[in-house]
Amino acid sequence: MKLSEIDKEILSDEDIDKIVYDNTSDNGQNSYYGLVFGNSVLLNERVEAAVLAYKNKRIKKLFLVEVLMVLVILVMI
Repeated sequence: MKLSEIDKEILSDEDIDKIVYDNTSDNGQNSYYGLVFGNSVLLNERVEAAVLAYKNKRIKKLFLVEVLMVLVILVMI
């Protein structure tokens, strides 16, 4: 099923967890860049995880990307 085919009126918390968290894994490798895509539901969790990775020296540059209609704002730490 494509995300565009999901009826948001009947979308459960369990469905959202599957979409967000299924088939994700951390290979433990470091990266030069980290991207945090903003959204109103999971922004705090994403930022907290990214800051933790930055503080643990797993990433060197952290970018927060917020998309508002057609405007993209990049904030570099």
